[in-house]
Amino acid sequence: MGFLEVSYPDASTGGINVSAEGGSSTLVWALVIVIIILISVILIRDKGIRSKIKSLFKFIGKKFKASRLESKIEKLQKRIKELVTETGRVVWKSGYLKNEGAKIYLLINESDKIKKDLKKKIDEINNKLKENEKIYNELIKEKKSSIKDLESRRKPLDEEFKESSEKLSGIKKDQKDNDKNIEKLKKDIKKNRENLEKLKKDAFLDDEEREFRRKKAEEELSVSIPELSKREKDVEVIKADILKITEKNDRLKIEIEKFNTDIKGIKSEMEKAEKENDNVVKEFVKEKGKLAASMSVESGKLETNFFLLGDLADKLRPDDISLKKYFKEIDEKRETVKNLKKEKEMLE
Repeated sequence: MGFLEVSYPDASTGGINVSAEGGSSTLVWALVIVIIILISVILIRDKGIRSKIKSLFKFIGKKFKASRLESKIEKLQKRIKELVTETGRVVWKSGYLKNEGAKIYLLINESDKIKKDLKKKIDEINNKLKENEKIYNELIKEKKSSIKDLESRRKPLDEEFKESSEKLSGIKKDQKDNDKNIEKLKKDIKKNRENLEKLKKDAFLDDEEREFRRKKAEEELSVSIPELSKREKDVEVIKADILKITEKNDRLKIEIEKFNTDIKGIKSEMEKAEKENDNVVKEFVKEKGKLAASMSVESGKLETNFFLLGDLADKLRPDDISLKKYFKEIDEKRETVKNLKKEKEMLE
């Protein structure tokens, strides 16, 4: 009996394995969904559980509605407070209920005066800031103009120094080349002179060859000796030119450096002015911040006292046409709040 042969997929056939794994995963999820559906059906068919689910949804619905009602109530109450405050402001400007709200009037007038004084001080600081900025900008403009003028006057010197430096660099190169040529000429002259001495002593040369070599050496000497003399004279000329240009460059450097020092000094003054300006502005802004904070406190006091005066007016209801529209809206909003609260209570 032979064994049953089982073939396994080769590692290279990865696509087959991936497909099998994908099929298993899909099957598992399908089973999970079926189980969830079955559980849901069983739960829904159970009257007790169905009743609890309905109760839960009803409870959630009530809570959601109550939350919406509470939000509306809060907005309305906020608006009522704003209306009462606006009413108090109108009452104060009109001068109503001065006797009934004498103490409140005193507090409002005091805060209003403090607030006006603070605003005046803030305006003064703003004016000082503007004036300080104007002075600073004019100073910087003047300093920049001075730097531009100095740079403009320095420019021809910079260009002259650059041109002179390039010329000096060229002359120094010529000097180096000339020194090499002099060294070569000296070696050639020495060699030709030595050759002439050797020719006199060489007994193996025939007269014709001796004469040929002698003439050649003497001809080379007749060219190289004058050339050496000329180049040695050029050395002095080149040295003189180098000295002249170097002295000129030294003078230009001094003049350019003077301009640079002046420019640097002005830039230093600008930096100092900038720091001083920053410190001044910082102090002004700090003081302005303190005043603004105090002003905010007084604004808060005014709002509180306007509300108190408005609340007094709401209670006393003075017969004035300018206040009736406020009272009307306040009453409407309060009635709406009352109804919403009742509706909310019914949900509890």
